[in-house]
Amino acid sequence: MSGPHIMQSASPSKQRETSPPSKPHLTEEDRKARHIDSENRRRSKIRNEFAAMTKLIPGVDVDAGKSETYVLTKYMEFAKEQVEKRKVLLEKLAASGVNVERELQISKDPRGPQISAGEAKRQGPKRKRAEYEKD
Repeated sequence: MSGPHIMQSASPSKQRETSPPSKPHLTEEDRKARHIDSENRRRSKIRNEFAAMTKLIPGVDVDAGKSETYVLTKYMEFAKEQVEKRKVLLEKLAASGVNVERELQISKDPRGPQISAGEAKRQGPKRKRAEYEKD
């Protein structure tokens, strides 16, 4: 049952509201146990996501006991190769006369294609600032 509790006073016409009973405070041991559980869940999620990322990299075995630095270096190499392959494909499309949408083009700016102030005004409030930054 939620909401304020009504306390009956000596006079039936006067009632006052009190807050609901508070939850019992956790003991130091309980707080520590919750913290440990939370930290273990966080670490488990990181390990699972890292293993999933590792599976995306050709030639890197997740169970090979490779260091995180090694795996991240291989992932960066793989990502750079993919960007280069994409550039080649986009250049071939452009050379054959295919018009590639602006969003699909590769920008020389590492932040990606930027939207102009005029274009932002024309688009209005449809897009949030974070969306402009990821373009």
